[in-house]
Amino acid sequence: MNSIKVFLVGEDVERNNRVASQISSITNVDFEIFQNGKECIENLALSPSLIFIDYYLSDPGFDQVMRELSSCEPKPKVIIMAGVNERDIANELIREDVHDVVVKDSSFNEQILQAILKQKGKRPTTFGTSPKIQRVPEVNNFIGNSPSMQPVIHAMELFSQNDNVVWIYGKKSTGKESVARNIHTNSKNANSAFIKVDVEHIPADHLRSALFGIGKVNGDQSYFDRCEGGTIYIENVDKLSRENQMHLLSAIGKHSIYDEINAKNINIRSRIIVSTSLDLEQVVRSGNFHESLYKILFANQIALPELSKRGNDVVHLAQKLLNDYSKRNNSATIKLSQDSCLKLSEYSYPGNLTELRSVIEFAAVLAENNVINEDAIVFNNQNEQLSWINQELTLEEFNSKLIHHYLNKYDNKVKLVADKLAIGKSTIYRMLQKESSSDESNE
Repeated sequence: MNSIKVFLVGEDVERNNRVASQISSITNVDFEIFQNGKECIENLALSPSLIFIDYYLSDPGFDQVMRELSSCEPKPKVIIMAGVNERDIANELIREDVHDVVVKDSSFNEQILQAILKQKGKRPTTFGTSPKIQRVPEVNNFIGNSPSMQPVIHAMELFSQNDNVVWIYGKKSTGKESVARNIHTNSKNANSAFIKVDVEHIPADHLRSALFGIGKVNGDQSYFDRCEGGTIYIENVDKLSRENQMHLLSAIGKHSIYDEINAKNINIRSRIIVSTSLDLEQVVRSGNFHESLYKILFANQIALPELSKRGNDVVHLAQKLLNDYSKRNNSATIKLSQDSCLKLSEYSYPGNLTELRSVIEFAAVLAENNVINEDAIVFNNQNEQLSWINQELTLEEFNSKLIHHYLNKYDNKVKLVADKLAIGKSTIYRMLQKESSSDESNE
């Protein structure tokens, strides 16, 4: 796809340079960075297709820049970059010559990328709907058809075609490992090992040897040794000690690490993908993460939206989870009713995919004639009586909790509950009798 000219205009030149570096690594864009309106106006002869302008612009201000742009042919598309607190005011400026607003929050780079992809979907002088982005095959329940996931899908496709380090950022249980596996599975390294290392619970001294191989004796293999030619996925990379951060920086930048104990260089021949649940910029500001390493990772970032921002993807994910459930239990495929789909799509999922899986697997137990109806969709914050769903229970304990849930729901009508659960009445009576005998023996 041909390159397009894009202006980023605003006082935060460092931030704009980071955004330009990241996006240029995954799609063909020719960026120009300007600190003020004067520099932007002086360079309009470069014929930008897209201009991102800070809401508060100086020397000259926003209105003067817009007047200068009105005489450009063809006219560039203008998008305002606004702070979180400026969003409502900036939205009021959307008119014929201002097309949209992007907000400088944690998804800022995603918003910029999405606007650029939309622009590149047509000829430079016209604007329209988002381009069709090729789907990456599903891996580990990873599904992404919603608009918020299109930058993720596009980045996954592009990163699978190179060996760049990748930083996957998203809240807990948003599918970071699935993204990493997807990139690996669709890369040239697909036939080699994929090894996951969660560094949060590994002591720093042990990690230096186990992960990087520093100080190892002959015969010992580090994680990097074991996945040579493959992909190593480092989870919670923000938990690395400062010393190990420097080793990782060397592995990424030099493809080697110096082993000061054995006085030799260790060659690194693995693709490196890392992930965090925290925004690394905040960790850098706190002094707990090396800024040079952060800058490299930022330029190769994939930011995963929360489940609540993925629209109808939730329903597709739910059905995929149901299909997996049916395979594990060697049972018929369970489907979602229209009412249950609507209920699933309207919930916020503070626990993201972990919570969705819990809701769906409980609903599967309640399915009638292999169909999940609306009343079988029970969210964890709706009823304290259902807190046992996420507990580690034996099968006997789980069955007991489930039967009691149904007895409470259907006014202790044993025959009705037996029919609903497709079990015999005698099974329920035996369970109740056993529990009664146990209670008496404990008195």
